[in-house]
Amino acid sequence: MAFPEYEVVLCDEETDRIGVLLDAPADVWVTVRATADPKACSVDRKAPILVHEGHAHQVINEAPGLAVRTPLLPEGPAAPGA
Repeated sequence: MAFPEYEVVLCDEETDRIGVLLDAPADVWVTVRATADPKACSVDRKAPILVHEGHAHQVINEAPGLAVRTPLLPEGPAAPGA
């Protein structure tokens, strides 16, 4: 998992809209923006897709500090030979 601390926080309106989905665990999917440069790839953590029993809902994540374009790869020292 690229973001082990990631959590989805929903407002009451979103919770009401998707209703029964919250009665059981759901898979959380994020949209990945892939580019030719791996360092430029990003994920949308602000609007995840919750999937449960064949039903999917894209929601707005109310958790603080999330971006629509979060770098997929962590920034760090360059790999040897890079």
